[in-house]
Amino acid sequence: SLVSPWMTHGTVMEYIEDHPEVDRVLIMSEICEGLVYLHAQDVIHGDLKGPNIFVSDRGHPVLADFGLSRLEELDEVFTTSSITSSSANPKGTTRYMAPEMFDSFSPKPSKATDIWALGCLMLEVIARILPYANCKKDPQVIHNIITKKPPYESVTSGASSSGACPKAWELCINCWTLNPSSRPDVAKVKEWLSDDGDDDPDLLELTTEVIPQRSEHKMASDRLKDSFEAVREALEDSIHRHKGDLLLLASDAIR
Repeated sequence: SLVSPWMTHGTVMEYIEDHPEVDRVLIMSEICEGLVYLHAQDVIHGDLKGPNIFVSDRGHPVLADFGLSRLEELDEVFTTSSITSSSANPKGTTRYMAPEMFDSFSPKPSKATDIWALGCLMLEVIARILPYANCKKDPQVIHNIITKKPPYESVTSGASSSGACPKAWELCINCWTLNPSSRPDVAKVKEWLSDDGDDDPDLLELTTEVIPQRSEHKMASDRLKDSFEAVREALEDSIHRHKGDLLLLASDAIR
């Protein structure tokens, strides 16, 4: 088994939640750097997602959980069964899986499926949106995947053809190209992120476009919670004030 240092900052999503001011584009660029190294060694991660990215004490993302990783070169020599992971699900995590993983009885993770998942991770890290966030259960997610729906549909519908789409969103779209061979390699994704960074206003547009919606939902949830709390307190106060009357009524009922 592999042993790694304890990551006090937890997962990348926990780190972003605790440090909202952090440069999320830089985090994605460093995640890409780790994946560039893996793919250069012909190693496929196989299960890229927020919970599998940890943050070191120095604030750098670290790729973890290589239970589904595989060597491309070995696939050409050995059968799938000889290199199957010990993980319960040999395919990966449903929300991050590419459509081709559902096209055969024995799908194999590839660099292209890693890129699809990288696009999902980018959506999760930069915009803080879970892939297929409108789906609560895996069967709903699978239905969307096999019907070729993207992990997220931009608020600015049709933006990719009109040119109004943020660059980060277009990068996600490129990662989610249905033809695996047409997806960019991770080095190109990293180069794009490193060149533009968070100084590009179009890159931040995706975040400013989506995060306020999440804040509004949270505010509505908080208001609802406050309303329930107010009702509960009012009921407790009423019961306390009329406790004597209630006891008298109960006594009369027993008689």
